[in-house]
Amino acid sequence: MFLDASAILSILLGEEEAPVFIEKWKKAKENCTSAIAVWEAVAGLCFERTSEGKPAARSTVVEAKALVDDFIDFYSVKFVSIDSCEYQTALHAYMHFGKGTGSKARLNMGDCFAYACSQNYKLPLLFKGNDFIYTDIEQA
Repeated sequence: MFLDASAILSILLGEEEAPVFIEKWKKAKENCTSAIAVWEAVAGLCFERTSEGKPAARSTVVEAKALVDDFIDFYSVKFVSIDSCEYQTALHAYMHFGKGTGSKARLNMGDCFAYACSQNYKLPLLFKGNDFIYTDIEQA
């Protein structure tokens, strides 16, 4: 299974979907993510921990990184590599499902790379939200 940043955030923030995500994660044969998804999760945590309109303090970034790193270690998450194959697939995802293309999915850059990793490594995608439901990706 490939874990998108949205699922990582949902688990770390204890959102409504978190218990279901954790169960799916535990049952999967292989659990992976990418450096881009992890970066996006850290940035998302920083956003959640700062006041609107105020920049994130360095300490907030350090704390968010530590939380995400602990999550990665605790669940023995493996990182997949991103290379030119993922670039090509992410670009394909953007052309068909990206923001500004008219697609209901409206995938951002991180989403396009999550799509690419899920597709290329043949892993179902664990995510929160309604963006990927408008794509052809295998859902976890």
